[in-house]
Amino acid sequence: MKCPVCNYSEIKEGTKKCPECGADLEAFQTIEKIKKCKKKGNLFLIILAVLSAIFLVACILIYVSFNNKVKIAEDKTLQANTEINKLTTQIDQKNSEISTLNEKISEIQAKVIETEKIENKVHIVGENETLSIIAKKYFGNEDMYPKLACDNDLIDPDFILTGQKIYIYYK
Repeated sequence: MKCPVCNYSEIKEGTKKCPECGADLEAFQTIEKIKKCKKKGNLFLIILAVLSAIFLVACILIYVSFNNKVKIAEDKTLQANTEINKLTTQIDQKNSEISTLNEKISEIQAKVIETEKIENKVHIVGENETLSIIAKKYFGNEDMYPKLACDNDLIDPDFILTGQKIYIYYK
């Protein structure tokens, strides 16, 4: 160690007073220790600052990455909801079409049933019945008997038998 006052250089480590000038070396030794600690402290602070900066950058990157993933997920959710809404609208339209078609089918079935009731009547000739009587019963007019004879391929309208089938066609 060297005395900072007189520059005497042969001082042993841990000596409290300079043998040459009598200066209090303890204070100077304390200052040196503080300087060494300060250098170590500065290095520690620099390392701490660098690590803090790296941590901060990592946090920012994670935050940005997470926000991007959230944004992408929100965009995909929005697209999916839009597609669901389109498909729901199409389903509603198709259901409406199906409903309309079902109504038409019901109407047609009702007409077919009504037509079958009207067009496919079969009359079994009863005792003492004539084509005129049968025509009056189904057409409301006995003068329609020639139609019954024609529809049933009867050669003689006056000749029908009890129990014979007579087909009634309204068209």
